[in-house]
Amino acid sequence: MSIRTQLIAAFSALILLALLLAGGAVIALRLENERQAALDRLAVAAPQITLDLFRLQRQNASPETVLDYVREQARAQDVRALIVDRAGTVTIDTGDTLRGKQLAIPEADPAGPAGYRMWEGSGEGQDGLIFLAAAVGPGLGERRGGPRIQLPLLTETVVLAVPQQTVTNAWRGLLPGLMSAGLIALTLSAVVAALFARSIARPLQALTRASEEMARGNFDHDLQVRRSDEIGRLASAFNRMAREVGKSHLQMRGLLANVTHDLKTPLTSVIGFAQALRDGDVDEPAAVRDTGAIIHDEAQRIRLLVDDLLYLSEIESGQAVFTKEPVELPALTTRAMRRAGPALAERNIRLEQALPVALTVQGDGRKLERILDNLLDNAAKYTPEGGRVEVRARREPGTGVIIEVFNTGSYIAPEDLERVFDRFARLDRARGRAGGSGLGLAIARELAELHGGTLTATSDAAGTTFTLTLTEPKAVAATATTPAGTAPRPAAL
Repeated sequence: MSIRTQLIAAFSALILLALLLAGGAVIALRLENERQAALDRLAVAAPQITLDLFRLQRQNASPETVLDYVREQARAQDVRALIVDRAGTVTIDTGDTLRGKQLAIPEADPAGPAGYRMWEGSGEGQDGLIFLAAAVGPGLGERRGGPRIQLPLLTETVVLAVPQQTVTNAWRGLLPGLMSAGLIALTLSAVVAALFARSIARPLQALTRASEEMARGNFDHDLQVRRSDEIGRLASAFNRMAREVGKSHLQMRGLLANVTHDLKTPLTSVIGFAQALRDGDVDEPAAVRDTGAIIHDEAQRIRLLVDDLLYLSEIESGQAVFTKEPVELPALTTRAMRRAGPALAERNIRLEQALPVALTVQGDGRKLERILDNLLDNAAKYTPEGGRVEVRARREPGTGVIIEVFNTGSYIAPEDLERVFDRFARLDRARGRAGGSGLGLAIARELAELHGGTLTATSDAAGTTFTLTLTEPKAVAATATTPAGTAPRPAAL
């Protein structure tokens, strides 16, 4: 069963239940109203008929006249009328079932302001009847707190009755109207429920179709769901997920292609030179040593690429071991710059630093060194001969520790700034590829994020700057300050 059908069924069942409860409440109220209306009619009619009977007796009216009068009043008041003598025997009954039978009128104070007493009948022919008698007549006791009412000439009492079934069956008259109203309400509610269910089901169906397309490898989806509720947020989240999955899929395909390409070239060299050694094409000792050196260098290149791939995989899978401790940044930076110094000196590239006297960050020292090594290695590749590389660091309140690696003579277009962190990123020919695995910046960014920091790049005509932002530990913030009046100054190495 589809969710649309389930919603329509649920809404219809809920509305039907509400209609049943409302109808039951209306019937209950109507029953009470009918009961009260019937009793009010008896309360109004009983005293008047009793007084009229008293006048007829004083006028010595014939029994036929009295009977006709009682029947006329019973029809007019829509009640059943009985005449009861002093002995409690029914002499006249407009219903013709209690004539000649005894009727026990309770000896109790009259109930209600209209001056009547009411009781439910019991006994043969009386079950199911509600009786009411006026507070005057034979056998009707005294009013509470007042004298006994004496009508010596009144030898008979009028008792009115109404069937309980007349009251309890009043709800049946409501059934046609209630059923018609319920049918109309149920039909309208089903239409509204169908429209509402459609508004929920349609975006879910679109999500289902898009998910099925993604399972087939089609990640180009943009669901147009213009609503701000949970379904709208779900559609927005799905669109973001589809874009990220598609991006990751393209990156994975590009990674596979790049890994294949970067492995193919050194492997071809290794196979070619190894075959030359095997076939004896190289027999001079010096040539053999050169060939062996080439094979060794190409094998090292393959090993570095595989190591970087494995290291990057460990970081992304959360398997990389991470220790968090205070790290003195100046000492760490100095070690990284010493390692990069020889390669930069060969190309006459100046290496400068601008660091505070003391600056402490929280993190893993070896991994922070790996970030700086990769940034300096990247700067060495793309800085022209005779250029300059500078490492700067400072503390910004509310942000943390900022480490910048700047190199001259290298420009990256704005649209390529984020791509430099992709694995095996291939930008314009002006930057080229100067060796390496092509994973250095990708590893550096992953390590920065592992520390809870960020690594970004900016570029202009002067050169390119990579900015590493790290959170400074509060416990050591007071010690990581530059002495008053002392500013960081560049120092050539």
